[in-house]
Amino acid sequence: MSIQDSKARSSTVGKEVARLVNSLDSDIIKSSAAIIQTVSSLSTASSTGISALGSSTVSLSTVMGSSIASLSTEILTTSSTVLSAAKSSTASLSSSVSTGLRTAYSAVASLSTITRSSVASLSTSTSTGFSQLGSAVASLSSVKSINGDSVADPVKQKEIVFQWFNDSTIKVKMRGTDNVVRSGTFTLS
Repeated sequence: MSIQDSKARSSTVGKEVARLVNSLDSDIIKSSAAIIQTVSSLSTASSTGISALGSSTVSLSTVMGSSIASLSTEILTTSSTVLSAAKSSTASLSSSVSTGLRTAYSAVASLSTITRSSVASLSTSTSTGFSQLGSAVASLSSVKSINGDSVADPVKQKEIVFQWFNDSTIKVKMRGTDNVVRSGTFTLS
C-alpha cells in the first residue's frame, strides 16, 4: 500500500468516524426530545383529567404535577449525562483511530524507506557483479585452444594456449607481461 493510499484511507476512516458521531448525537437528541414530549403530553393529560374530577382533587393534581415535573427534570438530566458520555466516548474513539492511523502511516513510510534502500543496494550489487563478469569474460577472450601436435606460442601478453596431446595429457602455455612464454604439462586422470 502506498503512502497516498494510506492517507486516503485515513481520511475516509476519519470521515466515517465523524459521520457516526454526528448520527449518534442526532439520535440521542431525537430520543430525548421524544421522551420530553411524551412526559409533557402525559403531564397535560393528567392535569386535564384532574381538573375534570373537581376541586376535591386539586391537591392531588398539584402533587402529581410536581412529581411529573420532577420526573421530567430527572429524565432530561439523565439524557444529558448519556449524551455527554456518548460524545466523550466518541471523541476518545476518534482519537484512538487517529493515533492508530498515524502509527500505520509511519510504519508504511519506514517500510518504503527500507525498500528503497534495499533496492538501491541490490542495484549496486548487481552492477558490481556484472562488472566483474565482464572482466572475467574479457580475460577469457585471451585463452585459446589448439588441437593436435602443432605447438603455437601465445602471441599477446597474458594470452594462454591449451594444447591437446592425448586423452590424458594437456600442455598449457602463457606469455607473461615480460614477453616470456612459460609452459607446463598436466596429466589428467
